[in-house]
Amino acid sequence: MSETRGRRRGAIALVIVVVIVASAAIGILLTRTSQEEPLPVPKPSPSETALPKRLGTVLLQLKDSDGKAVVNLLLGGEPAEHAGSSLALPPGLLIPTPAVMALQATPESADTLAAKNGVSTLLLVRVDATLTLDRLALAGLVESVHGITVDVGLGTLTLDGVSAADYATQLKPGEVESARQERARAVIIQALRGLPETDESMRQLLASLGSLARTTATNDELVPLLGQIHADALSGNMLKEDLPVTVVASGATDAVVVDDAAARALITRLFPSDVLTTGETPLPRVVLESAGASAGYLLKTRRALTDSGVAVIDGGTSVIPLKVSRVEISAGIPRSRDLGFSIAESLGLPAAAVRASDASPVDVILRLGADEGLAP
Repeated sequence: MSETRGRRRGAIALVIVVVIVASAAIGILLTRTSQEEPLPVPKPSPSETALPKRLGTVLLQLKDSDGKAVVNLLLGGEPAEHAGSSLALPPGLLIPTPAVMALQATPESADTLAAKNGVSTLLLVRVDATLTLDRLALAGLVESVHGITVDVGLGTLTLDGVSAADYATQLKPGEVESARQERARAVIIQALRGLPETDESMRQLLASLGSLARTTATNDELVPLLGQIHADALSGNMLKEDLPVTVVASGATDAVVVDDAAARALITRLFPSDVLTTGETPLPRVVLESAGASAGYLLKTRRALTDSGVAVIDGGTSVIPLKVSRVEISAGIPRSRDLGFSIAESLGLPAAAVRASDASPVDVILRLGADEGLAP
């Protein structure tokens, strides 16, 4: 009996020792673990900050007392080194609508998109909206921002609404057009700086102008556009340029055509994210060159194209005369290809007269030769 009890006591003692040793080992492990540096938590790799999407461009027009759009500013763009751009377009600029029309006459057109689509098609630049103000609307806008102050060379001049409208739109006897454009731009930029900061206040301002302000956009579309232009004007770092043009007819308002090469370089610099290319213009675009055609044949062809809804851009005279007219297209652009073959068919030209162009014809270059093949 005593041996059995002794064995039991020995077994119990052994179990106790094992438990003590195990507890000690666990304690040591826990102590070591608590003293070790925690593993670093993986951090997400930094992602590129998304650049805000460019909101767009606005063609702002000011009408004089006769209802002519005597001031036309294309506002927007986002050059990397500047905050927005303002490009002044002369009132006598001839734009395709598709028929040729002076920009100043667009407010009177039955086509409410004449200025928007005509400028966009001519200059290969996206125009998201037009906002046309008459004198009273401009006066109301200036009054809403509590007047403006402009630099007149020898000092500053503070103007109320009516004075600002007259200062911006009137052309004094003997004064050159560029002087009015410079005054108008100063008035507009100062008014833009004073625009409301909130979307709701901007909506209320537009509502207060009522029918005196005409736009091609809804308020929901126009408010963010104006908000961006307001910020551009406030920056004081807005690019200010005039469209390069050539006078083709003199009068009370000179009729002018765009200097294509210079204008394209300028548009690319001022509105880099809004440049249009083949197939993107609102109207199909044909550059018409004289390559041996008679004046009558050129006129007849131009009329046929514009009657079909095509915008015709004057391409001047080709260096090399052609016996057979040539149609150049961008082969990879469906609109360009389809239009090119359609024009060739209407002129009675063989399919071989349609050729792919290395340059971007936007949409078609028609070099009209001495063949009088236009179908009636």
